[in-house]
Amino acid sequence: MPQSFSVKMLEARITLAEGGFDPGTGQSVNTKIFRLGMDAEISKPGGKEKNKCTLKIYNMRLSDMETLTTLAFDPLAVKKNRLTLLAGDGTTMSQVFQGDITSAVPSFSGDASSIFEIQAITGYVATVTPKETLTGEGSQDVAQMLQRLAQQMGLTFKNRGVEGVKLRNVAFVGGAHEQAKEIAEAARIQMILDDDEMIIGPQGKLRSDDAEGSTPVLRGESEGKRATGLIGFPSFDAKGIACRCYYEPRLQIGGPVRIESIVPKASGLWRVTSLSHSLQANHGQAAKWETSFKATYPNQEDKDGTKVKKAKEG
Repeated sequence: MPQSFSVKMLEARITLAEGGFDPGTGQSVNTKIFRLGMDAEISKPGGKEKNKCTLKIYNMRLSDMETLTTLAFDPLAVKKNRLTLLAGDGTTMSQVFQGDITSAVPSFSGDASSIFEIQAITGYVATVTPKETLTGEGSQDVAQMLQRLAQQMGLTFKNRGVEGVKLRNVAFVGGAHEQAKEIAEAARIQMILDDDEMIIGPQGKLRSDDAEGSTPVLRGESEGKRATGLIGFPSFDAKGIACRCYYEPRLQIGGPVRIESIVPKASGLWRVTSLSHSLQANHGQAAKWETSFKATYPNQEDKDGTKVKKAKEG
């Protein structure tokens, strides 16, 4: 298909919480863009687990390595630096991951070539940063509480239909990230924390509307029709459908996807419950540019396969 033969590009934007890159030049900046050779493994498991990314950057400058290196076994070394990763064809780029850097270390081979490996987790800083217990007497509006927490975490907030949902006499502990998850669980609503967004809605509701042009349509090879991204054939498990496809930036946790396949019961509209990306670009050995995802029927079952309960007043 055309996408498989297009130019691939990965771009890493690293933002420092303190200090800057190239301080000796007099033009120090706190954000630097890298378009070197890269391998990225991104996991977005959905549910209570956080998004994670392992990014390998080839032949980074020594001065940049010195600025970025942190050690995972030293808990005081977390510098609150942030990774934003974009993927595309170099002209049209879209964000595929954003998270807090938890580890960044170099590795050198015998010929002095280097790999700089970055581990990042979405919402990590908001989890480990101490925060006062969130308390409130009487009836508390769930959407308003979550919107305030989203603002504290620097996230864009989107409400997809949580109205009039209340909790009474609340007390939630932990970081802002954990408080938000506890509120959503207590209110029996769906909350998605994905990169720089918080999206809430009734359980099973699509993150965005199913619409022509915005909903990915993945088709496998079939008689009389050309494939549009699907690799191989869909399979099923107890929670829904599982597929592989060429990297599709419109695939999102909780978002819609349409499958067209000769496999019985596979064709139709699905809601993505988990996904992972394997991406390589900007170097001679780059070969991977694909996504694996799982999905279930919209408005029917959640990630655990249990029947969905509509949000209601607590």
